[in-house]
Amino acid sequence: MKVAIVHDFLFQFGGAEQVVATLHEMFPDAPIFTSIYFKDKLPTNFAEMDIRPSSLMQNIPFIRRTHKHLFFLYPLIFQRIDLAGFDLIISSSSSFAKNIKKPKNAKHVCYCHNPARFIYKNDDYLKKYKMPFFYKKLIKMLLPFLKSKDVNNDQVDRFIANSKRTAAEIKKRYHRDSEVIYPPIDTGIFKPSGKKEEYFVTLGRLIPYKRYDIVIEAFNRLGLPLKVIGAGPALKDLNEVKKANIQFLGYLPEKDVTAYLSGAKALIWPEESDFGMSPVEAAACGTPCVAFSRGGAAESIVEGVTGVFFDEQTPEALVEAINKFQSIKFDPNILRKHAIDKFDKSLFKKRFMEFLAKNNIDAVNRAGRVNL
Repeated sequence: MKVAIVHDFLFQFGGAEQVVATLHEMFPDAPIFTSIYFKDKLPTNFAEMDIRPSSLMQNIPFIRRTHKHLFFLYPLIFQRIDLAGFDLIISSSSSFAKNIKKPKNAKHVCYCHNPARFIYKNDDYLKKYKMPFFYKKLIKMLLPFLKSKDVNNDQVDRFIANSKRTAAEIKKRYHRDSEVIYPPIDTGIFKPSGKKEEYFVTLGRLIPYKRYDIVIEAFNRLGLPLKVIGAGPALKDLNEVKKANIQFLGYLPEKDVTAYLSGAKALIWPEESDFGMSPVEAAACGTPCVAFSRGGAAESIVEGVTGVFFDEQTPEALVEAINKFQSIKFDPNILRKHAIDKFDKSLFKKRFMEFLAKNNIDAVNRAGRVNL
């Protein structure tokens, strides 16, 4: 059985790309098809993979500057990918990778990170972005086309969701059932430091809808030390209002991120994520999390044991939660055990293979090399 992996795009590294890397570990002979691939934006291990970007997309002039504006091309690009000869297609998708045309008699399993926010939560997604009015208008005009392409999911045989929240969205948007398999966390690379310092940390892509603005305002009021890891379109505005107790560190190598997570008093997680790997990675470092109570964090954090929740995305609610956090003693060993027992990468691999077997895709065991 020949296996192909399909991913939306490879121009940044986040949770979805960690899933792709793990799927490659499981099926090292499987090529990875995608729309565009920027080698310098990915960890070095991606250079060893058989990655096949779309020649139509990859060769567009100035694609590095325009790829986000060409969203309307992605459904067409994936429908043109030739997967002849493959028996199993595994798509990793939060937009249009799942819209490939599978060969006759092939099976297609979609690991869905979320139904596309820019389609189904368009108003909420766009209102927090600074962009020309005419561009927002264009997106609105193209929504019916994009939605028609996205809901055409008859090419997917089975859906896997990265969280219960995403499973509910798949049911709502696509009217399909799915099985939840949490994303793979490489807990072995995250270690408790043995010594906690006085700073807090927040990290991720600094995008308006992720609500880092409430974190900056809360720490402006508290005066506690905060380190911000990451960059993005919201950086300029956040940097203009932050006070001296807040430090922006930009993007950092993984080992440095791990070191900051291990030494921090807590990770601050303000977004309503579909799953969110960072709170689990923090737990593997023995670091608790102060998190917004909706989204994936509600599934990965145990209140009072591995973290503290706040119920409204406001500076006031976050300040109250941090004050509550300060009164609780967290055990790093319990935090780490929680991460390993529920979210370790080995569990993802095991459950993924069990899912294939349960759905009569057991011939995958003849798919060249399969590493578990």
